[in-house]
Amino acid sequence: MPPSNYINFQRFLAAKKSVDDSSINRHVLHHLAKELANRSYPGQLQVVEVGAGIGTMLERLTGWQILPDVCYQAIDLDPANIKEARRLLPVWSSAMGLEMTETPDGGELFAKDGSRHIAVSFAAMDIYDWIAGQGENKTFDLLIAHAFMDLVDASRALTAMRSVVKKDGLLYLTANFDGITILEPPLDPALDRHILSLYHDSMDKRLVNGRLSGDSKTGRHLFSRLSEQGIGLLAAGSSDWVVFPAAGRYPGDEAYFLQYIISLIETTLKGHASLEAGSFRRWISERRSQIEQGKVVLIVHQLDFLGFVS
Repeated sequence: MPPSNYINFQRFLAAKKSVDDSSINRHVLHHLAKELANRSYPGQLQVVEVGAGIGTMLERLTGWQILPDVCYQAIDLDPANIKEARRLLPVWSSAMGLEMTETPDGGELFAKDGSRHIAVSFAAMDIYDWIAGQGENKTFDLLIAHAFMDLVDASRALTAMRSVVKKDGLLYLTANFDGITILEPPLDPALDRHILSLYHDSMDKRLVNGRLSGDSKTGRHLFSRLSEQGIGLLAAGSSDWVVFPAAGRYPGDEAYFLQYIISLIETTLKGHASLEAGSFRRWISERRSQIEQGKVVLIVHQLDFLGFVS
């Protein structure tokens, strides 16, 4: 785990929201909004988000007026994420002027105003177990996966995910890492490159339950992965994270976001045979100090996609 000052994953996800808000590709988002507006849905739009975290994508799309009347299922493996998503939903709904109600058993939350009715349910489950439980039902008009596809075997995940999406239904896949991480200013350029190369390499070798789960170039590979799965491409574009201090200060909680990224690098590479331990410790310490001083710029290359099940 990252050092004790930077182990709150839910805080990291909350801090990441402002970074993601800025990075979401507006061209792809516009195509999503246009597709939803131009299609006719009997009853509510049926949406599932896999790897939903603390619900920031639902909050974002609601706040940006992208979602019409919707039945939204949020799936995440981590019960702590789901617990925080349930806690936050009434908070941001109220801030948007939405009236909140809840079913007696607590299974669903409802947010509504004069023009929208949003029904939300949560499940803390492995997505493959959840999808297997759906059987042959192609229930969903839209599947969302945000900052998720680079953590899994994309081909296996797409096979599973498309199985629950209706014919011509949409897949909105955002913040897919594509092999470039830049930290400025440089400390030791050669060491910087070596550390980030090893960090990317660790993504390609990540094992979950004995399976390779991850790809440091997921973004570019999704073009072929989508085609292989019979998913047509409607739009694609870059969604790079660009985190920088304005007048020496980071917006919101983005300093914590940066510190968490440095902690992930530290945890992932600690004890690596090709890194001299003392040099690596100093590199981590200097990066943390730079963040505290408001001097670090982070650029991460990512891609967004909008596809449909053909």
